[in-house]
Amino acid sequence: MQEQAVLPDSVREISLTLRNYDILDNFDKTCGEWVLKKDDISAINDGDELQAGAYTFQAIPTSGHDIGMMVFYEPSRKLLLTADLLKGLRPGNALPWYSSSAGGPGEYLASLDMVEKLSVKDALPSHGILKGSFIEAVGHTRDAILKREAEIVASLKNGPKTCDQLDNILFSPILLEVCLSAPSALSCWTSAHGFRA
Repeated sequence: MQEQAVLPDSVREISLTLRNYDILDNFDKTCGEWVLKKDDISAINDGDELQAGAYTFQAIPTSGHDIGMMVFYEPSRKLLLTADLLKGLRPGNALPWYSSSAGGPGEYLASLDMVEKLSVKDALPSHGILKGSFIEAVGHTRDAILKREAEIVASLKNGPKTCDQLDNILFSPILLEVCLSAPSALSCWTSAHGFRA
């Protein structure tokens, strides 16, 4: 369960005492000055190469999960930094999330099709670890998206549902409480299929 992996009981117990917690102030105090200045920021475009030590990564846009999300591919080492594209094991196993503004499930599936064609030996996600090989992880992610779509359609065959009702069918109560982005999958689905929430 994502909520246990990302927010274990120990974190939930102290979370109420952190209502006024300032994460940016914490970074300033623990990491020193880290905020990038406007002159330090450069746009990364499709196909740009980024040098990191002995690695040269190619930037590849992968829409669906978030606006502007990219994965980074090192072809000589067959290494792919997958960002939030692939569903992993704990922690991070609740992905894939998608939003209508990022292209929704259709764009997400198209991004999976695109990266699946890359020659990848090792893939490193931003959350958790991948289950099985890279190709298997792409398949697990695709299956999760299609399963969610099928659950929504099956539920709607029994009559109209509100987004709140669908949220409760798809997500556990604790996930809805601790992960405010969970319902974004439903708002995306309704937008993609021409419904209004």
